[in-house]
Amino acid sequence: MLRTLGTGGALVLGSGVAAAGHEEPHPPHIDSHYGYSAPTDEQLPGKLAPDETVGLHIAEEGPFTFHFDPMGLQIDAGDVVRFDFHSPDHNVAPFHVGHGRQQRVPDDEVPFSSPMISPGGFWLFEFDHPGTYDLYCAPHQVFGMVMRLVVGDPAAADYDGDFGDEGRPPTSAEDLAQFPGVDEWQLPTSADAFATDALSVANIVEKGPVTRSDVIADL
Repeated sequence: MLRTLGTGGALVLGSGVAAAGHEEPHPPHIDSHYGYSAPTDEQLPGKLAPDETVGLHIAEEGPFTFHFDPMGLQIDAGDVVRFDFHSPDHNVAPFHVGHGRQQRVPDDEVPFSSPMISPGGFWLFEFDHPGTYDLYCAPHQVFGMVMRLVVGDPAAADYDGDFGDEGRPPTSAEDLAQFPGVDEWQLPTSADAFATDALSVANIVEKGPVTRSDVIADL
């Protein structure tokens, strides 16, 4: 049956009927849930050129070995951010109730996520809604791999406040101490990172991109 259907499909396509009006590929676009990803720079469409770039890294030593660079960034609403994957086993997702996490993005934002992308690849996402976006790498959030995006003008929207009790908040040392064999967690956590003055909305807006070193210095 499959061979028959395959042959029939080939005949239809060969006749030009099914392909009518689709000689050119569909224009590339950034999906509102899944963004746009590719394994190499050569596959970045010109029309999707990003406004800002964030790297995902693994440092050789020190706190926040797994980290975003920068860890804090302000952009305009509607900007496209390119996430470059410089090391393996990373992805990008928001703290969102749709992911079972505390809501740390604007209420009208969907629970978007990148796929797991191999080193050398990139992921694009368009941030349309003004507000604070707290993002994490799912495999490494427990090691403090988080970042904060401030989208738009904080004077024109509600950026800080009560995140609510629904969903799991960023991991803290107290959370990790509940695991068997972990008496005291020795590394800074995601909760520690977000609690620094360096990653406050006011500091990101005033001083510009916040680096891993800025966050470490503030601990």
